Amino acid sequence: MASELQVSFGENVRERRVALKLTQIELAEKLKIRQSTLSDIENGRHAPTLATVEKIAKVLKTTAKTLLS
Repeated sequence: MASELQVSFGENVRERRVALKLTQIELAEKLKIRQSTLSDIENGRHAPTLATVEKIAKVLKTTAKTLLS
């Protein structure tokens, strides 16, 4: 079962990705992860590592704290 943090993180990633006009495929390529993994993160089905959270924040030009709040 997904935690509230996983779900809210995923929603924040999706909102930021859309705001930057990136597709899941484009963001996944930049992160060097599979699109299906990114989809799982955005839908709260996958808890990324701290390193992945930091990488996502950097690519989305924001902070991990913002994505996790």
